[in-house]
Amino acid sequence: MVLRHGRVTLESFQPALSARQIELRETIIQQVLAGGINPPARGSLKDELNIPEKEMKVLLKLLKEEGLLVQMGPNLLAKEIYDDCRQKLIDLCQENDTVMLSEFRKATGASRNLSVAILESFDQAGLTRRVEDGRQLARKP
Repeated sequence: MVLRHGRVTLESFQPALSARQIELRETIIQQVLAGGINPPARGSLKDELNIPEKEMKVLLKLLKEEGLLVQMGPNLLAKEIYDDCRQKLIDLCQENDTVMLSEFRKATGASRNLSVAILESFDQAGLTRRVEDGRQLARKP
């Protein structure tokens, strides 16, 4: 038994998806992975795949729970790419005490907006803290 979203469920429980939802799930994963560090935004995927908002919320919630995607505002990122960005930031911080946005962007190849969202997510997770215009490790990884 596990607690999910305020409800007790069996650990093995998975919501039943229709054939269409299974296909959409796979398509979302493929498109986000194909986009690499600059994947399509949530809204673009929703419009392109013609997914109703309610269904999009269900699919993204499932993908996040499965540990396949990370969502930062309108940005979707494959978990493996997010983890790679985390490691690149740690490596940069070991070279220099403070890492600037431009250095992080150069190391990851991410767009400016996505780089800011990723760095802010690391701040929220307690990995880094913003110091003036840069980031420093808040704790050892």
